[in-house]
Amino acid sequence: MRQLVLNREDGTKNQNEYMMQQSIIKLKPMFIKKNYLCLYFIISGIVILLTLSLQSEFFYLYAQEELTIRETEENIKAGKTIYMKKCQYCHGIDGDGEGPAAPFLDPPPRDLTRARYKIISTEVGELPTDQDIFNVISNGIPDTSMPGWSSLSKKEIWQVVHYIKKFAERFDWYKEIKKVSKIVEIDVPQPATEESIERGRQIYMKKLECWKCHGEGGRGDGPSAPELLDEWEFPIKPTNLTKPWKFKIGSSERDIYRAIITGTAGTPMPAFIRGNTKKELWDLTNYVKSLGPKKRPQRTTVLKSKFISDNLPKDVNDPLWNSTEAVEFPLFGQILEEPRMYTPSVDEIYVKSIYNNNEIVFLIEWDDNTQSKHGTTKDGEAVYADSLAIQFPVKIPESPVSPRPFFMMGDLSSFVNLWLWESDPNVFKELNAWGIKKKKDQSEESKDIEGKAVYEQGQYKLLIKRNLTTSDKKDDIQIEVNKFIPISFLVWDGNNGETENMMAISSWYYLFLEKKETGVNILYSALALFFTVIVEIIFMKGIRRRAQYKSTSIMT
Repeated sequence: MRQLVLNREDGTKNQNEYMMQQSIIKLKPMFIKKNYLCLYFIISGIVILLTLSLQSEFFYLYAQEELTIRETEENIKAGKTIYMKKCQYCHGIDGDGEGPAAPFLDPPPRDLTRARYKIISTEVGELPTDQDIFNVISNGIPDTSMPGWSSLSKKEIWQVVHYIKKFAERFDWYKEIKKVSKIVEIDVPQPATEESIERGRQIYMKKLECWKCHGEGGRGDGPSAPELLDEWEFPIKPTNLTKPWKFKIGSSERDIYRAIITGTAGTPMPAFIRGNTKKELWDLTNYVKSLGPKKRPQRTTVLKSKFISDNLPKDVNDPLWNSTEAVEFPLFGQILEEPRMYTPSVDEIYVKSIYNNNEIVFLIEWDDNTQSKHGTTKDGEAVYADSLAIQFPVKIPESPVSPRPFFMMGDLSSFVNLWLWESDPNVFKELNAWGIKKKKDQSEESKDIEGKAVYEQGQYKLLIKRNLTTSDKKDDIQIEVNKFIPISFLVWDGNNGETENMMAISSWYYLFLEKKETGVNILYSALALFFTVIVEIIFMKGIRRRAQYKSTSIMT
């Protein structure tokens, strides 16, 4: 700066140079300030990043601590306390699967002393990871009595994991030799094209012959199914591949692929990883996936019967059935009266209904891996006919909240009307009941129901039809439009020893016949819409006139 001033005094620099030098002198502090500002932001950013890094590391360590509670004597002891309170009733005090509740469960509880777990992420023959066991306890297993223990904290579940591992010496042996189970490697799924699905079907039917257990339609009705036993000599049913929501291993493509290549420990389901290419196994996976519906049928409390003006369908495969959606109704075993049925074979049915001016018809579908007829098994055990009944109160309650008959075939104060079908012989009957042990067949002359039953590939399709009203007002339900009519269902699987009181039953639901769409209804609807539009136009014009009047008054 001093040199610049001297240069100016000496006259050695012209005016332009002087002006430029003065500009630099003024700008230099600004550059210094900006540099300091940039440096401040850089340092602040580094500090923030370090802080976030330390925080994330802290939370990561905290999460890891929460997810992997260490296998200490203290935690094992705590796990035992939880096990004795929550688990031993099914799995037994010693983990052998022989708890007091075991005889009433199907499938039976797992024997934890053998370390044979169904849902694993490891290769064939390997022990499950601790995380595998944690997941089973946390999530439960679909279609079994094993619930998900969401009431337990993660810490408590890990404590149970460490305790139940003590039932099987193999876990200690792995730990002693420092052996780690190998995790199954699963590639990216192949697209489920029509060609891939067809190749998978060929593998299912021919190369691997999966149909011999799972059935041609995938409903677990293959010729080998009745003879299958698990590792503990208990009868076991093949998985019904048409109901993916019941898959114990999960229903995604990766879950199905893993089950195919690892098998299911303790069951007749083998591992197919050897002798098959990855492409073949993915084709099979895509075919299995295609056997289930894209959407599970809805569960609801009301079965809506659709009105049509034409004749009702007379066949279970009539295209008219495609115009209405099925409703899923869950069933449970009858355990209130002796003899009880704790393990019914059928736990859900799917129902559709259509009616016209004179009649109503129901289509009921359910899976049953055997078509039963009266007789005995090779071991001398009795086999009974398969049966299904629709149950109504004889008198429709005044409202949905009015008292209904007892759901197990009524009571002395409220009789019920049963529409019954039996497979052997193939007959339809009408009954009245005022208790589970108090029922009476109606005479053949007074019978008003008719129907048709078809059994194919492990599934029953049953059509039952009747007039909306009958001449017998005393013993028959008189079906009315726009009424909430109580309805329930009873199912017997004869091959499972189900007869009389031993059955699957639903609670009360409602049948509702949707209002008829007649020409008069449509005319009234159109007139109502027209009247509404006219009123709205008049109303809007009135508002506009008042607004114009107010603006004119203000101006004047």
